[in-house]
Parts: sequence; C-alpha cells; structure tokens
Amino acid sequence: MFSNENEFVPGRLLIRKAPDYSFRMQTRPALQSKIKSIYESSDHREFLRSYLETRKKTGGLRALARKAGFKSPGHLAMVVSGERKLTSRSAELLAQAFGFRGRQKSLMLAYAKLDSARSERERAVAREEVLRLKSASPQFEINQKQYAFLATWYYPVIFGLLHQREVSQDPAEISLRLGRGVNKAAVTKAIDDLAALGLIARGEDERWVTLNAALTTPEDVRSASVAQYHRNSIRLSEDALELPLERRELNGLTISVPDRLLPEVKEKIRRFRSELNELLANENEPADVYQLNLHLFPLTQMRKEGPLK
Repeated sequence: MFSNENEFVPGRLLIRKAPDYSFRMQTRPALQSKIKSIYESSDHREFLRSYLETRKKTGGLRALARKAGFKSPGHLAMVVSGERKLTSRSAELLAQAFGFRGRQKSLMLAYAKLDSARSERERAVAREEVLRLKSASPQFEINQKQYAFLATWYYPVIFGLLHQREVSQDPAEISLRLGRGVNKAAVTKAIDDLAALGLIARGEDERWVTLNAALTTPEDVRSASVAQYHRNSIRLSEDALELPLERRELNGLTISVPDRLLPEVKEKIRRFRSELNELLANENEPADVYQLNLHLFPLTQMRKEGPLK
C-alpha cells in the first residue's frame, strides 16, 4: 500500500523530509567556510547565504549587490531573507555577477520561476525544471530516482508486487499486469531505481525482497512529487470508471463543513487511511494492487465580509 498526503508511506516504507543543513544550522568553522554550489543548495536563498557567510570580511552583501547591479543592498537582503521574491531580472543580475553560464544560469532562472509561481501547477513545473537541471550531480541523480518513485504511478505498484510471495517478478510479466503502455524496459528501470534507493534487495533465492527502509527526501524532491502523485491518482480514478462494479468502489459526498469542524474531519480521514494501511501493509499473498484516493476540498468560497444574509 502506498499512501500520500503530508507523508509518503508505501506499505512498511517510511519516506521523510530531509533535515535542513543550511549554514544557519552549522556551527563548526570548517562547515561555515565551505561555499555550497548552486547544485548542492536547496534553493537560491541557501546558495546566497552560503556565499555571503564566507564574504563577511570583504563587503559581503553590499559588495554582491554592487557587483550585480542592484539599486540597493536592502533589496538583495530581502531576496536572501525571503521577504522579496526572486524575479527573473534579479536572477539574471545574480547569474551575471557569479559568472554563471549554461546550466548554472538556467538553474538560477528556474529558482526565480519557482519563487514567483502563482499556482500549484506553475510551482510543480518549476520544481521539475529545478530537479532536471540539478540532475548532473551524483546526489541529484539519486534525487531524481526518489522523484520517480514518488511521482510515477507504477513505481509504488511495482514495489507492492515485489512484496508479494510466489508472484512472477519477470519485468515482462509485470509489464503485462500494469498495462497502460508501461513496457518491459520501464519496469526494469523502475526495479533498478528501487534497488539503488535501498528499497529492495535480492534474497537468498535471488528473488527481490522489499525492505523496511526509510527514504529521506530533500524538500524540492518531495514538493515536486506531491502534486504529480495526486494528478496521477485523479487520472487513474477516471480510468477506473470503466472497470466492472465488483472491481471498484467509487463514492462521493457533497456536504457543508464548518471551519471549526474541518480539522476533525481531516483527522478522521487520516485515521481511516492509517487503519487500512495497518490492515493490509503486511499482506504478501498474490493479489492485485489497488489505489485508494481520499479527496476533500472546498467547492465554494466564503465571502470576505461573511455569508450572505
């Protein structure tokens, strides 16, 4: 079973957010003196903070603002602190100041798109661009595998199938069970990625075995994958309308929910999901893998001055 809301829990697998190791949390001089590259940094702010921390004796913020062509160091300071968004113009100036070309410049501009995104869809697209541009480094090759596991619908399905005993683990056979255009090569790559992430390993009989592993993901990987996971889930639920009734259970409820009761309703939904996870997560007999979607969202907007009389 794979569940996803504020956390990812595919069966017995815990996926958690990576801790923030920005320079503000580092106290040892050896760590403070190291400048993180733009590829290593979680975003433009962490990169700028890391750079400025090592430039305190040479003008720091003022010198960088002057070199980049900002009208005032205060503007740059607000970008670094997050009080101002990084615009494409500011990203261009900073890229020029650092001498960035090619992929580095593109990554700085992608950070600007992410910072200025106005919708969840725009944010998802920008995060995916950031991950793609970061993928040149070995660490972010791993992060892309994490993203694939969390955002590609058939990765957790394959994880679930490999957990079952006495079920064929041949990629060609799994491809046939998945359908939807997922070919043998895609299944083989998914299995290789699961192994690289430490989520599966070969047992004594050479069959794949799922592991009780914890997968720690950086925030950019996690954030980008959440929206994609839910888009996939919605699309798959539309396809499920074509299944016979005995193979599916689709229900809906449209009802008023006062703000004061919303936390309680959400907690009941989470508890129900957890109970199902406890019931089914350790089952490993041959079976089909199902998708359970639980969606709760408003269909109306309250008037700012209050409801109509």
